[in-house]
Amino acid sequence: MNPDYISYLFHKESGQALTTYISNARIDLAKKLLASSQITIQEISDQCGFSSTSYFHKQFKRVTGMTPQQYKAVHFPA
Repeated sequence: MNPDYISYLFHKESGQALTTYISNARIDLAKKLLASSQITIQEISDQCGFSSTSYFHKQFKRVTGMTPQQYKAVHFPA
């Protein structure tokens, strides 16, 4: 199967773009890692498959409205 066709089928069935779904799944994993571990933001970015930490920050803020550090401070204060 062609990647474009798979994306088309995914969108047709779910109503959501495949890239959006994958990005949201990565952010959800990052939220879990922020909540349950003491690893660095860089390590979380790497484990979630982002190409760079700055891109991770940008995508995390786009989805959640806050940076990873802000998210951790608000939801899991020390």
